[in-house]
Amino acid sequence: MKAAHFTLTVCLVGGVLLCSSAPGAVLTVGNDGWQAYTSIQAAVNDAVAGDVIKVFPGNYQEQVVVRNLSDLAIEGEQATIYPPAGMLARSLSS
Repeated sequence: MKAAHFTLTVCLVGGVLLCSSAPGAVLTVGNDGWQAYTSIQAAVNDAVAGDVIKVFPGNYQEQVVVRNLSDLAIEGEQATIYPPAGMLARSLSS
């Protein structure tokens, strides 16, 4: 199974890929037990427009789907997303 390793910043505005510096909450994702979320998808599910999801280094086995959010940023370095069993990995780049 291949893994997707990424350094990424994604900003979605009305379905168009853009970046902005809108004020919002910072939702932190990490698998070290110190962050608010252990799953990127859980943070995406709780996010609202203008939020930033900060993904800390680590390995995450999940599929991440972002829908119906405008001006959401997902940022991270040295994080690897492993697809769930039966799914192919996709590499993301900024």
